[in-house]
Amino acid sequence: MQCKTIFITGASGFIGTRLALSLITQCRVAGSYLTNESIRVNGVRYYRMDVRDASEVDRILTVEKPDVVVHIAGTKDIAYCERFPDEAHEVHAIGTRNIVEACSRVGARIVYVSTDCVFPGTKEFYSEQDRTQPFNVYGTVKLEGEQAVLNAGCSTIVLRVSMLFGWYLPGQSSNTVFDVISALSTGQSIRLPNSLFNTPLFIGPAVMAIGEMALSGAQGVYHLAGKDRLTRYELGVTTAKAFGLDDGLIEATDITCGVRPRNSCLDARRLENLLDWRRQKVSQGLEMMVQDPKMVEGINVVGNSCEEYSNIRAVL
Repeated sequence: MQCKTIFITGASGFIGTRLALSLITQCRVAGSYLTNESIRVNGVRYYRMDVRDASEVDRILTVEKPDVVVHIAGTKDIAYCERFPDEAHEVHAIGTRNIVEACSRVGARIVYVSTDCVFPGTKEFYSEQDRTQPFNVYGTVKLEGEQAVLNAGCSTIVLRVSMLFGWYLPGQSSNTVFDVISALSTGQSIRLPNSLFNTPLFIGPAVMAIGEMALSGAQGVYHLAGKDRLTRYELGVTTAKAFGLDDGLIEATDITCGVRPRNSCLDARRLENLLDWRRQKVSQGLEMMVQDPKMVEGINVVGNSCEEYSNIRAVL
């Protein structure tokens, strides 16, 4: 597909920023943010947009008339969604329906970034054919979003992602790998569950796959995940060794917050076969982080977040 304009909701977030950076040389890119206006990719047009406001969504997408909308916006804090289920529903279910309706009016293709939490966590790996049964509020409202997208009557993709990791920027959600690097590099200990399994994937190949899917003619549900099935503790130890840090500072614990499924592992072979894309091992992603700690180059951080940005860069 030859794309003229791609619109990214949540364009100042962890995934959205890297996706915008990867696509800006191929397409006209626009995107939205809600609270984090400090992150900017050169050449991207930004709009403040609340997906819960149908008229605002419609107005902005009517102005941009994108060929593709990659919908990423929303709170990724699972515990927060448990505490505030009504707000989670407004953002992920109602907000996604607003995106779908606006896309239908302007004729845009939809790529919806969903979650592994749509599954109950009783299997070691989940394929696209497995029955969904959300484990928590976050999984429930994201599944409602999936259903809205798949019933849109236009070209749509649902991409369920497993744990993505990499360097993060001010105002963006952190991740286990960065938390380990940050703690251990300053001599602090960290506790990680040894009973929660994921299929972690480095953000670099993840956004390449999302971008390629957005520009493809594919439709339906796909899983995006790494090759390794690891506990959070195992991921922490692997990270420490890759960065030459003291893994003795990592403590394994059975204590979890109780809102995540035991197994959040996705089988991404369908996507792998479609794109001729290879699932990456955690060690490969960590090696890329070690070799190229400046993967945030090309992303501008402005305003009051500059000090926080400097602190993050110091860890690198």
